[in-house]
Amino acid sequence: DPDDANYARDLAISRSKIGNIQREQGDIDAALVSYAASLEISEQLARRDPNNLGWQRDLSIAIEKVADIERRRGDDAASLEGYERSFGIMRRLVSSDPSNADWLRDMSITLAEIGYLKRRDRDFLGASDALYQSLDIRKQLAAAQPDNMLWQRDLMLAYNDFAYVSDDPKGDLARAIAIAKRLDAAGLLSSGDSKMLDQMRRQLRKLK
Repeated sequence: DPDDANYARDLAISRSKIGNIQREQGDIDAALVSYAASLEISEQLARRDPNNLGWQRDLSIAIEKVADIERRRGDDAASLEGYERSFGIMRRLVSSDPSNADWLRDMSITLAEIGYLKRRDRDFLGASDALYQSLDIRKQLAAAQPDNMLWQRDLMLAYNDFAYVSDDPKGDLARAIAIAKRLDAAGLLSSGDSKMLDQMRRQLRKLK
């Protein structure tokens, strides 16, 4: 039934899951086709009921799946356009429920992607603005739940990212390192994050 919204949403999720598998297998062209199919369905649902916040969030996620593949394919301009479109949706969602921590975290991730792409494009002012907003959200979340290690890790990453465009890169790197050391002491630092900690230490030594 083409009018069955639940069936349509399930189909969009299935297409997205297929895209996830294709992406993990390294077939990004096939993943893009699957994600684009999921996005098309999500757009139809979001247009059908603009006040359905769940469908709007689905649309935001679908847009970012495509944007991620565009970045992997080297099309930074298309990727940035997608992330900025997603940010517009996330901003409306957060405005409707500012206490929703999941949406706030999602928005901080989107802002980090925007900042990364703008930095690659040498738009350092735009990158600084996006990364500062991401950092500010993660500060709020980490302060609200100091024992939430995921949010502490998010904050570590945000300080590290912001250090590339900050007026105080040494201070921001030092703050990122301090969080990483606390996570390491608690046995919660992954091997990948341990490598990042070493990299941050090397970068900090270069700045001194």
